[in-house]
Amino acid sequence: MLLRPHDKVQHLGARIAGRFEKVADFRHLPVAAPFIALMPQWEFLDFVARVARRYPGFELRRSCAGESLLEEGGRVVGVHTSAGDDVQARLVIASDGRDSRFRAGLPQRVIGIHLAVQDAVAAANLLAAALARGEDVDARLPDVQARRMRPVQWTQGVQKLLQDAVIAPVLNEGAKLQKPPLAVRVLDAVPLSRRLPARVGGMGFRPEHVRSPDAYAR
Repeated sequence: MLLRPHDKVQHLGARIAGRFEKVADFRHLPVAAPFIALMPQWEFLDFVARVARRYPGFELRRSCAGESLLEEGGRVVGVHTSAGDDVQARLVIASDGRDSRFRAGLPQRVIGIHLAVQDAVAAANLLAAALARGEDVDARLPDVQARRMRPVQWTQGVQKLLQDAVIAPVLNEGAKLQKPPLAVRVLDAVPLSRRLPARVGGMGFRPEHVRSPDAYAR
């Protein structure tokens, strides 16, 4: 994926009250690519689609939104699309972004695509083998939620803290900052402290790793 056009971001900072403050340092993340890759959305989605095409069950429908869910016997069995088609499926995953019309009961303040990717990896790890065997995975779905809900809530809590301690004071139109908020000054003054926001923003609290078998590996 990193062969596609992207920009590497190793540090994050902001100009606040006339001073540039450093707030995050991604260079020390324990991963193969210790940086944030900024990639145009179409490049990322095209990469995902190209890789997915090797699977015989994959079908990409463009300009085709999910309009409503199909239900039978109290469970979701498919989606009715904006093209007027009904798509049947044993498992329906609502991955239609922050303005999803289908998901419910999820924290509202979450950041980064890493959470969405990690949710998908956790679901694959817990469900893929059973799905490949043709088994009913309904009873396993609470396991996915249990594994991912707490990391999302922790991330939500950190984001709320940053919102209240850093972002809100900066955006307060009724007050002119004479100096950056204390939390920002600490991050700028103590280089080691910048690893914490980098870890939370770059990896989250429970990084997921692909462990599900690839039935069509080549």
